Amino acid sequence: PLARKGSSFAPAGYAATCPNFDEVQRSFVKMSSTDLIRSYLIMTGCSVPLIVRHSHALVDLGKKFGGSSFYSLVKATLFRHFAAGESAEGCQPILFKLKEAGIGGI
Repeated sequence: PLARKGSSFAPAGYAATCPNFDEVQRSFVKMSSTDLIRSYLIMTGCSVPLIVRHSHALVDLGKKFGGSSFYSLVKATLFRHFAAGESAEGCQPILFKLKEAGIGGI
């Protein structure tokens, strides 16, 4: 049987740890204005079909003409948005911040 918590369904006994996507404020309460703006811009860009369709070509152009500056830009934006860190130790500060907000990591 499935248990309902918020808008999520999970196996019985799992509902206590199942995320509740109706509580969106919890996700953003610990984010700075800069983090929120960066996230908004990234998600807006990821929703533009033309950008998504030509993303490989855009990356190739960035690598060709941007070099290390391009990698720094990607690390500071896309990587920072979608990944907690490059190693287990590097993920700890982000996981701690999420835990403070009542959010678990995967």
